[in-house]
Parts: sequence; C-alpha cells; structure tokens
Amino acid sequence: MLTPKGRKMTDLTGIRKGKLVVLEYLGTEYKASGPCHSWVCQCDCGNTCVKTNVGLKLSYQCPRCSNTERIGVRV
Repeated sequence: MLTPKGRKMTDLTGIRKGKLVVLEYLGTEYKASGPCHSWVCQCDCGNTCVKTNVGLKLSYQCPRCSNTERIGVRV
C-alpha cells in the first residue's frame, strides 16, 4: 500500500488489535511531527471508531468501551 506521497505503508486492513478489527484505510494527514494515518475500526461491542497508527498502538478498544471500563472501576 502506498501513501498519497508514494511512500510504502503497511496495510492494516483486516488485522485485529485487541477488541478492534481494522476495516479500512481512511487517509493520511500531514502534521509537523510527520504523517498521521487514520483507520476505520470496529470494536467487539459493535461500535465503529477512527484510530490513527499511534492510537492503535496505545489503545485496543473503542472510546465507548474505554469509558465504560473506567466508570465501572470507579463505582
């Protein structure tokens, strides 16, 4: 898979990361820190969310599941 600027990029489509399955590549945003690739993911709970490469490395669940688990721990 190539980025819009023609560089090689790993295609994460179909890969499972924790509770998330990567559905499709959304696009690349160029920031001062470098390119930021976005992916549409589906969680085991059925929720769909957008994650970046960095977001997929840091959290393997959707925001809804993250919030539910945090609230559940406090109660």
